[in-house]
Amino acid sequence: MSEINDNKIYYWLSLAGVGARKLTVALSVFSPEKIYFEIGRDKALGEFFGKYTEVLVKSKSPDFLDEKLGELYKYDIKLLTLASEKYPHRLKEAEVCPPVVLYYRGDLPCLDKPCVAVVGTRAVSSYGKDAAKKFAFDFAASGVTVVSGLATGADSYAHEAAAEIGTTAAVLGGGHKFIPAYSQNLAEKLLEKGGIIISEYPPDFCPTKYTFPERNRIVSGLSMAVVVIEAGEKSGALITAGYALEQGREVYAVPGGIFSVKSVGSNRLLRSGQAGVALSAADIMSDLRINIGLKGQKNTAISLDFSEQNIYSLLVSGETGFDDLVLQSGFPPAELNGLLFSLELKGVVRRLPNNRYRLE
Repeated sequence: MSEINDNKIYYWLSLAGVGARKLTVALSVFSPEKIYFEIGRDKALGEFFGKYTEVLVKSKSPDFLDEKLGELYKYDIKLLTLASEKYPHRLKEAEVCPPVVLYYRGDLPCLDKPCVAVVGTRAVSSYGKDAAKKFAFDFAASGVTVVSGLATGADSYAHEAAAEIGTTAAVLGGGHKFIPAYSQNLAEKLLEKGGIIISEYPPDFCPTKYTFPERNRIVSGLSMAVVVIEAGEKSGALITAGYALEQGREVYAVPGGIFSVKSVGSNRLLRSGQAGVALSAADIMSDLRINIGLKGQKNTAISLDFSEQNIYSLLVSGETGFDDLVLQSGFPPAELNGLLFSLELKGVVRRLPNNRYRLE
């Protein structure tokens, strides 16, 4: 039987189907350890979790959790929990209702850079298409990670343009297995360019009409600001803008024609004073005090194989413990030991006391 730690407890909580908002409240009242060890026995916990109590009790076996974690590794999907030092700091804010677990593919360090969301309607106009591509490209060229939802329309154009020159992060409304066929090529492209695909839902979770709006809070939560390219009267981009305002993020909107139904929502954001006018990425970066200029990248990883590059990317953002590397990389401990030893021999990685590692 393997050891139970906070990472596994958060993962266990994510499997029961408890909503993020309810879990945020629970974790503000009860410690993760209390929930795990006393669920099914503690009256207060039973009353709080209600119908979820039985599921939580049945799924708390460490062996069961190990089996489920093993399934993730088969699909090259990594796990990040609230207990990890690598969990994006902007998402930890209570206003975001942070997911206890993030399932991801790609490079976490791109989330350590300044992040700006570029969102808009699926039925984007040619004007909106050009605007999405222009803003996303200019942000990415200046070292900003562009965040969006991998939907058709403005989202896809933003991801595509950002991936041409920099990094972009896609937030899913369902599990990784449910990325639509029409988005598969774009998803692979953004991963190849150092981006990341994130979901708060297990890989086999089918998206619903409720999960896409919930996804939008993560899009805004990861970001310093949200730029609305085009939004009709009931566009999902307005939901993202609403979350951004609740979370204390800056909101910008691209002005649209007064006769365009695709810009009714974004124009109203401007009219109400809820959004600033988005005329250029440079203006927004100036407002956010983001230094403008393409950031150089270390080229050490050119001489590394694919697995070594994976470990290298996990260490870019700073010193990391061996256990966290196992969780984030998906490599078995023995294989990870071999990779780290190889990187040490190449002068790329240094081993520190307490089984911690950093780049040279």
